[in-house]
Amino acid sequence: MSNMKATKTLPQGTPRTDNPNILEWFGPEGKVLQLVNLASGSSHYRFHYPQGDPLWPSYYSTKRWSLKQMLDLLNR
Repeated sequence: MSNMKATKTLPQGTPRTDNPNILEWFGPEGKVLQLVNLASGSSHYRFHYPQGDPLWPSYYSTKRWSLKQMLDLLNR
């Protein structure tokens, strides 16, 4: 008897037209999650808010944070 988990497919990000190295996911109240792929080969996530970042620009390492975790934060 196999114990298989149902895997949920995560939504694909939308490449920005002005910079295809940035993928975006749109959340409630105008919040945007971006995955930024740098020329150096590293990448990070960051959030954008419609009225500006309430604290400061925050960068989240893709080595420490999964896309699923970031999408959960986006939709809170």
